[in-house]
Amino acid sequence: LGLVAEKYEELAKRKVISEFLLDTQIGKKRLASMPDRVTNQIETDVGVVFRPSVVSCYEGGFGTLGDWWGNWFNFMFRDRLKMKGEEVLPAELLVPIQRAKYPALTEEEEPISIPLQAVYQAAFDAALVHIVNQAAPREWAQAKQRIVEARKGRAERSMAILRDSYPEADVVFVQEAAASFAAVVEADPVMSSRFFMIVPQAVSTKRSQNSMILLRKGLFDAAQVREIEAQFTPETKSSVSAGDLLLVEMTQPAKLLLASFHGDTNGLATKGVVEAVH
Repeated sequence: LGLVAEKYEELAKRKVISEFLLDTQIGKKRLASMPDRVTNQIETDVGVVFRPSVVSCYEGGFGTLGDWWGNWFNFMFRDRLKMKGEEVLPAELLVPIQRAKYPALTEEEEPISIPLQAVYQAAFDAALVHIVNQAAPREWAQAKQRIVEARKGRAERSMAILRDSYPEADVVFVQEAAASFAAVVEADPVMSSRFFMIVPQAVSTKRSQNSMILLRKGLFDAAQVREIEAQFTPETKSSVSAGDLLLVEMTQPAKLLLASFHGDTNGLATKGVVEAVH
């Protein structure tokens, strides 16, 4: 952890906006965006919880920077959540960042990428709380509440789009979906009467970035659909996360291979995935 402490000390000397928020290398390394991806909103056994952050749907008040820090620290490191019957800390959901996928990450940063993500996420969230409290201490909370209200029912609105725009489709490819999205489809009487959902065996419950496929009932036979594993090169395999690719084959109504793929690496993994699918 000595190197993490050194990184923290270096980060603490930076100016908030010009040297931190506008540092494009941080974005390329995913040191703030990757932990946000898995802790911004977390699906638990009792519902969705949100990290105390300006950029999440957290509805609790922040007060001073010190008040916010106490809530943030408890959320990440003290208050356990129940997920699939097991108690976990949000900090335990952080995943390693690999240089093969994000080459801007240095060799010394890769093995400490998990604690570094905690440091950078804390700094990012703290910077935003400081900025909004300085710029509009009362107005920003009201504006955020309006945004949160607008985002509620997002899964239901997604269902409405599918029902209204694609009711006659034979195949619908879905990307960047939460693991729970399949249950939302199943609970919708219209969609569940028309389609069945194929979900990857390696579906990720940590990242809401799963690839899925909706197939029309009556045209496709669920019993004939089989998920297959793509044969990646080692370099491509390290760039593809659980749930990114769903690859299925079937013989009815014809011999078909269907692939739903999500990639977030500026195309770095696309060539290798396409070659593996081909």
